[in-house]
Amino acid sequence: MDAFPTGHESGLETAQSDFLRLLSGLSSERDRRALIDWIGQSGSALVAQVGAGGPTQSQARYEARRRLADIADRLKGRMPLTGVLASERILAPAEAESASGLRPEHTVHLDGFLFDEVDEERLTSQGQIPPSFCAQCGSRDVQEINLITHSLSRPLLEFVFTSLLPELNPHHKILDVGSRLGSVLYGAALFTPCQSIVGVEMNSDFCDITQTTLNEFDLASRVKVIHAELSTVPELVQQADVIVLHNVFEWFMPLQAQTSIWQFLQRNIPKNGLIVASPRIEQSLAPLNTGIDISKWLRPLEPARPEAIALTEAEDENDSIFLYQVLADPGPA
Repeated sequence: MDAFPTGHESGLETAQSDFLRLLSGLSSERDRRALIDWIGQSGSALVAQVGAGGPTQSQARYEARRRLADIADRLKGRMPLTGVLASERILAPAEAESASGLRPEHTVHLDGFLFDEVDEERLTSQGQIPPSFCAQCGSRDVQEINLITHSLSRPLLEFVFTSLLPELNPHHKILDVGSRLGSVLYGAALFTPCQSIVGVEMNSDFCDITQTTLNEFDLASRVKVIHAELSTVPELVQQADVIVLHNVFEWFMPLQAQTSIWQFLQRNIPKNGLIVASPRIEQSLAPLNTGIDISKWLRPLEPARPEAIALTEAEDENDSIFLYQVLADPGPA
């Protein structure tokens, strides 16, 4: 039987002792640091939630974060530092021609799912990431290097599935377009109860990496990765309740192909479907001649669960991803 606090030890002191025992029971320094960071970020929201009698959600959130970190650690051994495979072809967006900072010589690719800010600082101090570049060779015009990620960070994934989107049920279907190493798929599996989570990816190497990871972490019963070009699987788009588009076209397709794929999406995403996008869809369509009247097609939405944002760790990134609802029925084929 557990002992009650004695008169010589307050409830707070008992809780502090229990917390120190909990910390010492964690198997790694990374887990101990993650728990302390989580409490620091979420303290006031945790107090309110526990006071309302509901600590279970917070415990589940922490466990999902831990598993997501474990997946990232496993993938680090399978991916190059940049998160870009030799079999990929990366194209700078059209506006990069006038934005010198996005030129290849001024840009470093670092996967935001695999590496967090602590990792970034460590890699920079070790010289694996250059901290700056010379804008004019031989001058003193030195500017910070641009870091580009083609994956959502772990805190941003948590924000998307616990705050930005409305609460999802097991019957909702999630489609991630251009799933690459599968970060959105893992986040959806760990932060939602959805039973149908699908990623479409053109690169077979990424599909193999993702499938191996899904199998290793017992997620394959709910999550599938399909090796296909999106326009060849319109039924997946037509059936999806939520579609995630993260830097999916600008860095991987020429302008003509981008135009065609946006027209395909406009024809196939069902009315009331939700789109999670980064960058803004308005920005993605700006250099294209799609003929899409975005004001008649989509309605921008605010986060569906703003009260849950305090429990996330993505405050600095929340304004980099956007939610839309489809207003109209799919256009003519």
